[in-house]
Order: sequence, then C-alpha cells, then structure tokens
Amino acid sequence: MSAAATDVGSEPSSQHPLPPLTADSVLRGATRDPSNATALLPDLRPEALDDLLSSLTAASPANHLALLPRLLSLSPSPAAAATFFSALLSAPSWPSATLLAVASLLRDLPPAYRTRVPAFLTKIISLLPSADAQDLPALAYQLLLIAGHSGARVRAPPSIARQIEGTVLMHVAFAVKQDPVLAREVLAAVKSDAAGALSGFAVAVLLFVARVRRFNEGAVGVLRDAVVLSRRDYQLSR
Repeated sequence: MSAAATDVGSEPSSQHPLPPLTADSVLRGATRDPSNATALLPDLRPEALDDLLSSLTAASPANHLALLPRLLSLSPSPAAAATFFSALLSAPSWPSATLLAVASLLRDLPPAYRTRVPAFLTKIISLLPSADAQDLPALAYQLLLIAGHSGARVRAPPSIARQIEGTVLMHVAFAVKQDPVLAREVLAAVKSDAAGALSGFAVAVLLFVARVRRFNEGAVGVLRDAVVLSRRDYQLSR
C-alpha cells in the first residue's frame, strides 16, 4: 500500500496539496527558463503579483526582467506598478545587462503602460555612455526597432565610441533588410539631424539605406541636399 501510494505516476494525495505559487518560486523558475515562468504568472494570486513586481529592480537578472510585459498585462495593483516604475527610473545606474533587457522588452509593454516608453528611452540613452562597449551595438539595434515600432525619434549622444560604429552599421544594415519600414525611420532621423552637415557615420548609414530600392531616391536626395547646402555655405563664407 505504501509503495503504491508513492509511485511517480500515482495521483497526488489530497492530504498533501501542492503549495500555492509564490513570487519567489516563479523567480527561481525564471532563472532557469523565463518562458516557462511566464506561463505560470496567471496562476499567481493578486498579492503575489504585486510581490513579484516589487521584487524587480535595476539589479535583477535579465531573465527576471523578461517577465515584466506579461506581469504587467495581468493588472497588478496601480500602487505596485507606480512604485516599480518610480524605483527603476530613479535608480542612478543600471547594469549593462539591464539596459539591454529593458530596451528589448519595451515594444512588448501592454498598451496601458506604453506612455512609460519615452521615460525609459530617456533613461536608456542617458546611461549609454556607461554601458559595456560590446553591448552598444545590440542596444542601438533595439532602439532602432523601438523607433520603427512607435515612430519615436531616438537620438544617441555624441559620446558613443567611434570604434563601435562599424558594428552598429552592421546591425542597421541587417535591420533595414529584415524590415524595410525601419529604413524610413532611419532616413527621417538622419534627415532631421543633418542641419546641413552630415557626419561620416550618417553618410554610411544613408548608403546602407540607399541599398533598399524603395528608399534609394530618398537617401541619395538627403546626401545631394547636404552637399549642395555645404557648397553654398562654403561659397558664402569666402
């Protein structure tokens, strides 16, 4: 009788029900597999959802932060959500892994929280100089995707190291080939920043965009206008 009751395939005893899910148990699962942990979130009690949200900080592992879009879609209490956003955005610094994790999930935020995206973009861009150099290309790629998703203009600070520009260009080239609509966002961003003089990096970006057939004329037009304006300014200055 004892052996039969403890067989792996036997029904669990009604005298020993499974303990309820907790925020800690979901986080432990997320450490191993965030996808499986995300699937468990609807089974959490409302107070456990709030506990889980309040446990996420700028120092949380990327696998834990990956729970955020689904967690917010389950409508935690407004107070818990407000406290979380305030604490995260007011943190003086974020690890580079957190910058990349947050940039990656912004496009998946539930509609009720998308008004928070500009604040997060401002925070991410302000912290770019402190990010690990190897993460900058991936961050630039995520910001480009956000620009294409929301129509926002993303301006990177001039302090981004020149040595990573080539890698960023590789990500830009890949992005516009995968989704030509992104080329329009890149073209508009470069055009708005041109101010009559294009940097070498901006010229390289335009040449990549020009390889997308439907944006070839627009990219070449920006280059032509910049050359004409620069020549006119030079003649006026003589």
